[in-house]
Amino acid sequence: MTKTELQKAIDRQREQKIAALFGDGWHGGHFEFRVEQVELEEGDLGLSIDIPGFLRRSVTTALDADGLLDLFKRNNKADQPFFRAATFNDAADVVGLSAKQRFVLDELEGKSLEYIKKSNDDLFAKAAGLIFLMAVAKGLEFGEPPKTERKKPAAPPTREDKAGTEFSRLLDAAQSCFNAGDYKAALPLADKAAKANGQSSEALTMLGWIQYSMARPSDLQASIAAKETLKRALSLDDRNDAAHLYLGKVLKAENKTSLAATHFRSALALNPMNEEARREVKLLEIRMRSQREKDSAVRRRRTRRSAWRPYPS
Repeated sequence: MTKTELQKAIDRQREQKIAALFGDGWHGGHFEFRVEQVELEEGDLGLSIDIPGFLRRSVTTALDADGLLDLFKRNNKADQPFFRAATFNDAADVVGLSAKQRFVLDELEGKSLEYIKKSNDDLFAKAAGLIFLMAVAKGLEFGEPPKTERKKPAAPPTREDKAGTEFSRLLDAAQSCFNAGDYKAALPLADKAAKANGQSSEALTMLGWIQYSMARPSDLQASIAAKETLKRALSLDDRNDAAHLYLGKVLKAENKTSLAATHFRSALALNPMNEEARREVKLLEIRMRSQREKDSAVRRRRTRRSAWRPYPS
């Protein structure tokens, strides 16, 4: 036998001796629901084992459920419902409860051990050790849970509250259609939202861009009205990156490149995650650079022509 095998055999013997503590010796014992924290290193027991895991397995499998019920009765806890203590999660982590074991306790919360015994004997056999373990770990409490202060009934919604709720509903519905690209469905919703709250920069931005997108190229009045709506949105909130983006697009279509670039850059500065604004800034920068190069080439050609003079005959 190797040294390692010998150590394992010794560990098994020691473990069996400790496990014996959780056998018939618990019958007739006295249990008080308190526990003192003791700093214990693995070497203190001469065991190379996971101590919390060993205790968890011993309590939940070796302890006799009926014996535990007697303990609970002597301590006047058997007929009291248990519930999670504030320290439940910490205690469950320390003893290493599995997700399934936590689920079992969650399902049984608010019930007493006697009730569980009468309702489902198999479940009682599985749950008794868990409840005992978490009780001594200070993860459970017994009795009625602390009463929470009853909230006063909410006041009936005012006219302003109802108007705000209706505006939010309209805006959400308009945004949903707008995001899906269904401008035809979004238009009446955005229009109603803007009318319900004339100070909403968000609603006006959506309405202005929908109006512009749906206007015919020949309908100058509709385009002008849409642009004014976007300007109105910016006057209410000059940090609205979407309004800057859409107004920039309108100006770009009108060949007002410099103004469009200003709004695109503002949109990107306000919201670096606005990828559409980033793309528009790059496109305009390429376009403006190309235009500068063309202008520079034209100036060079003009300079060369003006510098050339034919010799007199």
